[in-house]
Amino acid sequence: MAGTAAPTVPRKGCSNTALACALDRGRAFLLASQNADGLWPYHPQKPGAPEPTCYALLAVGQEAAARERAIPAIARLVDSVANPAGKFELEWHRSLFLLALSRLGAAPELCRRLSQALLEITVRELNPEIKEFDPSLKGWGWVGGTASWVEPTSYALLALKCSGVRNHPRVQEAERLLLDRPCDDGGWNYGNRIVYGAKLTSNPPTTALAALALQGVPAASEQLKKALSFLRREASSQPSALSVSLAILALDAYRGPAGDLLQLLVRRQSNDGSWRGQIYPTALATLALQAIQERNNAFRIA
Repeated sequence: MAGTAAPTVPRKGCSNTALACALDRGRAFLLASQNADGLWPYHPQKPGAPEPTCYALLAVGQEAAARERAIPAIARLVDSVANPAGKFELEWHRSLFLLALSRLGAAPELCRRLSQALLEITVRELNPEIKEFDPSLKGWGWVGGTASWVEPTSYALLALKCSGVRNHPRVQEAERLLLDRPCDDGGWNYGNRIVYGAKLTSNPPTTALAALALQGVPAASEQLKKALSFLRREASSQPSALSVSLAILALDAYRGPAGDLLQLLVRRQSNDGSWRGQIYPTALATLALQAIQERNNAFRIA
């Protein structure tokens, strides 16, 4: 099931800018790490998984051979999600599948099925006596039938909007949920802003995802100013490439500068072209570089 080992991508021989060189090396690592079955693993030569597959495909989708192997593999994963006995049964994976396929303009019938499935997923109703936020608002959970969380709600909104579903009542309610849950410091935590009376602090990756999901929402303008300010303030102190990459993607989606974060991201690239030898952070870093270098932000909603 595993593909060949990712080769070391030399730093020498880059004829363009350092940014373009880092982007090329990141893509080379991802292309070399695709498994024979068309999927990408979290770590090279391991079994494939939905999350790294979708993000890696977004990063290297311009390569026909990789795309032609990956799309049928994703279709098989979608079928396994629909089957309760399947390996990939987490509902939030549907959002990733839809995001990747719709951005590539691939498998329109499959995208339609995924959109419909997302809109039909149910969430658990919360205690109506909760006062810290509006418990009646519904988004999406990690698994169907569970409570709404900020991250899976953001994934679903991004995927649906990128596929053209923007005015559905379920989408609009989920946007209101995100606007109901920000923390006092400007961003978002994983689920709520207060638990058992204790105020929570924002998480940079979650904040970036929520900000991306709220594109095109006029009522979100003031909250987005706070969220982007939080990202500019906090992302550079984060140790993970994931945090920095998502911050770059969110800032770029709103035409904000990300120069210092870009330099930080490039400095963290490993000799083999990856970030920490892992597929998922390498794919996100490559997408961040692609957004700036090629003006092609996979998460920007036109």
